Parts: sequence; structure tokens; C-alpha cells
Amino acid sequence: MDTRGFRFFADFFIQKDDMKTDDGHVVRNVNLDIPMSNHGVLTEWAQDFRRRYIEDDDLKEEVESTGSSNAIEYLDNYIYPDKTSVSRNVRTGDFGEIMVADYLMYVRRFWVPSLIDRYQGKHNKNKSTMGADLLAIKIVKSDEFNENDELCVCEVKSGLSKSTRVNERLQQAVDDVSQDDVETKNARTSVTLSATKMRLKKNRNVPKNEYKKITRFENILEKPFKITYLAAAVVDSTKNKRDAINKVVLNNSPHGDKLKLLILHGSDFDGLKNILYSELGATCDE
Repeated sequence: MDTRGFRFFADFFIQKDDMKTDDGHVVRNVNLDIPMSNHGVLTEWAQDFRRRYIEDDDLKEEVESTGSSNAIEYLDNYIYPDKTSVSRNVRTGDFGEIMVADYLMYVRRFWVPSLIDRYQGKHNKNKSTMGADLLAIKIVKSDEFNENDELCVCEVKSGLSKSTRVNERLQQAVDDVSQDDVETKNARTSVTLSATKMRLKKNRNVPKNEYKKITRFENILEKPFKITYLAAAVVDSTKNKRDAINKVVLNNSPHGDKLKLLILHGSDFDGLKNILYSELGATCDE
């Protein structure tokens, strides 16, 4: 990563005026403003994005092992969801999830184990990984339990086409995250937590014992912590209409004040998506 680190990426997420639904729920309104004419910035973003799928050393090794002519050929054939109409939704979904995860990590300073685990080593590159979309963790002090330690469970819905309606995407995210329940041991979130921890434990790219951070959030009854549920919509800025947001309904959600809303938008997200999946991200640091 560039020596500017978190600050480099965080600066492109611009907080706009919050919006509200008719029933008074606040919708955080964030614009991702990446300069599309700045080749250096786009290359840095694309490399960071590609590493969600495969690390530099693994990419170099697999290009040689598979006899691929170059890195982008390998990525297109083996790693990235296809551009075809059947798989385009998976590519758009991955893009939206990773952008929201980057926001949680670079701006909100969560640790997002989903970024390490969810997109690497897919058995079918054209299918989304099952389970909660994103799990994000914030620990107050690494050497002790604190009731303000936080687990954020996030569902993301993305729509980059001209027909996208932001209220429909956000409503879908609300409805999906309302099915997640950290406090029920056999619920989707609890299963995702356990499975993520086990996969991180076996991942050689993860620092030793890093996976144990997840253990903190597996027993809320004996070791209480803060829970946040986040419903996020990723859309083009032209679709981010205040009057549409008013129609989002949260009354059926069991999460109450624990449920937060986010709209992440950009001026040309479809173009950005294509750039991040391009050969710009295929280069590796020496």
C-alpha cells in the first residue's frame, strides 16, 4: 500500500448532508469522488481492489503456473466475475461490497475480515459468497474485553444502471440485514462469523493469531459488545434523490436504533467499476 496509507484512500470519501426517511431515520450520504483523470490514483485504487481477490505473490505464481500470457488474462479467466449478462450482477455486487468495506475500513476504521476472506479462493467466480455480505470489527483495547467493542453486520445492494432506483436498493438492503441476528447462535451472522474465523486461521496471508479477534464476538451473552446493523446502497450520483429516500420503510426491522443506513454514490460508478477490473490492477509492486 502507498506510504500515505489509510489517509490516501479516506480522503476520497466525502461526507454530504445526511438525509432522512419519512419516519425520521437518518441516512448517511457519502460521495466517493475519485478523480477519473488521475492515472496514479486510479492505479493505486485498482491494485488495492485486485488484492481483495488475490495477493501479488499469488498472482505472479498463478500467471506462470497456468501459462497465462499476462496477469489480466489470468484474472479475467480465473478470478474476476465475467462481464456477461448472466454474471454482470455478481461483478456489480462485488464492486459495491468492496467499496462499502473500504469506507468502513479507511474512514470508519473498522477491521473488515470480509475483505480478506470473502473474495479470495472462490470455487465459482460467477457466484456470490453465501452469508452476511460484510462483517466489520472495532476493538477498543486489544488486550481486554470492552462493552464498546463493536461488530457491524452489513448488507449491500448495488445498482449502476440507468433504471436503478435508490430507494429500492436501500429497501432491499434493509430487508436483508433485518434477517441477520448476532444473538442467535444458528443464525446467518453467527455462522458467517465462525466460518470466517476458520478460513482466516488457515490463510497464510493473514498475520498469526489475527483470526482470534473474531472470537471476541462469538459469545455476546457472557462477553457483551456493541452491535450495529448497516444497510447500504451503492448507486450512481444521478440516482441519489432525496424524495426517493423518503419512501424507505424500517418499521418491519427488528433492529431498531441498531440499524444504520448508508448511501454511497459516485459520478460514474459503472466507469469506475470497469477501471478497477481492468489491467490497471493487474500490476504488482516490486
